[in-house]
Parts: sequence; C-alpha cells; structure tokens
Amino acid sequence: VEEVAAVMVEGVPTAIGARGGALGLVEGQELVIVDPRGARGQTLRPGARFPLTARAPITTAAREGRPAWVQRRAEFVSKYAEGAALASYASGALAVPIFVGERLAGAMGFPFQQPDAITGEVRALARIAADLGGQALDRVRGGRGRPDCDAGALQRLDGQVAGENRRLGGVGGLGQRRRVHRRLARRGEHPRLPRGTAGQGRRRTPG
Repeated sequence: VEEVAAVMVEGVPTAIGARGGALGLVEGQELVIVDPRGARGQTLRPGARFPLTARAPITTAAREGRPAWVQRRAEFVSKYAEGAALASYASGALAVPIFVGERLAGAMGFPFQQPDAITGEVRALARIAADLGGQALDRVRGGRGRPDCDAGALQRLDGQVAGENRRLGGVGGLGQRRRVHRRLARRGEHPRLPRGTAGQGRRRTPG
C-alpha cells in the first residue's frame, strides 16, 4: 500500500499542477493518511487521522464518493475550514475518491497554490489517477501482485495519461476521461470505465 501511495504522491501532483498530495484510506469512521515512504510532495502527516465528518475536501470525497474542490482561498476557508487550516499556502484544493473494487476505500487530496487552477482537464486526470490507484491497491491487498510491480505499472501509466492529456487539449470533464480510458484500453493497458460512472458522482458502498 505504501508503494502505491508513494507513486501517486510523487507522480500525480506534477501531472495536474498541484503543490503536492496525500492518500487516505477509510478505517471505521476515520480517514487515515498513508505513509508514502518519503515521497516528495506529501502534504499531510503520515498516520494522521481525520473524522470522515471533518470539513475538508479529502474527507468529503472519502465520505460521499465523488470529487470535491474549491478554486479560491475565501471559498476554501468558508466551505472546508478544517482543510484550509491544514494548507495555509493553498488557494484551492481538489480531492477525488478511491474505490477498491466496488468499495469506497478512501480519497486523495491535492492543494493548489494558484486560484482557478482546477479545470475540467485537471479533474479528469485526477479521476483517472484515482482509478489506477484503486486498481493497484486492489491487486496488492488481494495478493494478486507484488506492490513494486503494481506501483511500477501505475508510474508508467501516469506518464501515458499526461501524454494523452496534452493530445486531448480542448476536451474536458468526463468526455476527456472516457477518451483517455478508451485509448489506453485499446492498447491493453487499462480497462474501460465501469458502467454507471456517468456524471460527477460514483456512489458505491463505503468501507
């Protein structure tokens, strides 16, 4: 699990222009921040525990199973006061849910220094990364692969997703996400989007 977190924390923020990132997994009624083993860009203390009811984008995404974001500091402080207090340098923040199989397992959060930086393309790429991370965690936890192999595959796909984003320039939101998934699926590198993911939220069983 730590290896997957390390790849995501090091690779995804660079791809989407965030200051850094943190991966949290649900344990009971709390979100526990995974230790990424010294990965650059970690923004929350490894092992920190936050109630799922906390007013922060990362706990909201982990609780509701859909992305949560704010674009400007005033909105950040007003809507997610606890999250804003943990990132005094951030103008905005984005969090995306992590699903392991059909289970809502956690979320990943990204602070942004620049206001209005969370475009449709940024949200689409973050969702793709979350899908890939969930699949890697599923394999690791299910004993179907070595963590280093799964993390390596995730790292390679991170570069490919960034390349697809450049190629898909003007396409945003879910449309872009589906196009990227289809292209990777044709190469045999990533499965197609599961049914029922249209729209912003993908509600599944919390766990």
